[in-house]
Amino acid sequence: MARRTLLLVARVAGWSIVPIYLAGTCAYYLLTYSAGLSDEDAVVENVQGAMLSVGFGSFAVVGALLVARRPTNAIGWIMGAIGLMVSTFGAGGGYAAYVITTRGSPDALAVFGAWAANCYWFLMLALALIYLPMLFPDGRLLSRRWLPVAVLAGIATLGIVLSRALTDTLPIPGVPGRRIANPVGIEGLDKLGTLPTVGVAEGLFLVAAVGAVASVVVRFRHSRGVERQQIKWFAYVIVVFIGGSVLTGGISDATGSGWLDGTSFVLSLVGLVCLPIAVGIAILRHGLYGID
Repeated sequence: MARRTLLLVARVAGWSIVPIYLAGTCAYYLLTYSAGLSDEDAVVENVQGAMLSVGFGSFAVVGALLVARRPTNAIGWIMGAIGLMVSTFGAGGGYAAYVITTRGSPDALAVFGAWAANCYWFLMLALALIYLPMLFPDGRLLSRRWLPVAVLAGIATLGIVLSRALTDTLPIPGVPGRRIANPVGIEGLDKLGTLPTVGVAEGLFLVAAVGAVASVVVRFRHSRGVERQQIKWFAYVIVVFIGGSVLTGGISDATGSGWLDGTSFVLSLVGLVCLPIAVGIAILRHGLYGID
């Protein structure tokens, strides 16, 4: 009975993820356009925004597929959550920008939208950069020895998210210089970058991210057969696309080459699209050995 209930819930969730993502993304673009915040002449920025929407959309699509077909694997739920957070909270930020631009003062929904848009980004990064690699491909940690890394990531993420959730005023996405009062804010938390606790939390976050990478390396070294092929797909995207974007971005910063900076961004976007596709192939095992 419990298994049938889980399958039913997973099927409903799987069918809901993509429509919700599309609705949230369309709402965001409609709101920002109605508020006059979109610049039709900024071709590069518009193309980049569209590519980001496609990239996170691939997380939603693959996440929905995995949730429906592999409901007991946490990877599908994580990927679906990433897509939904970017879409729905982005739409909330778009609504806040629309209300502030057109009406001048926010309503309760606009305050909540600005609050959510200010809080979710590091939570999404923790899921994508730490928990997804650590739990791939079977949805479980490599062993209990890696539990402290997962806990450390949770503590770091909670510290960063709370500092953003309790800041005195909230920035309005897309409206530089405009802020609104946070009804749950604490006076004095406005300048996040000056707080030593935030710096410590960000440092712990980076340590946890390094631990996640290390867990992938260890898992690959000890893997055999199907699992080894699954990790190959994951590692290929990380090394070729995301690693390439980091390398070209670093060289661009060191040399001041503008075209390398553009190349870095393109590679990161390609990696954003290819990562969920590689994860889907690995877990569903469709064409798994094609990488060789």
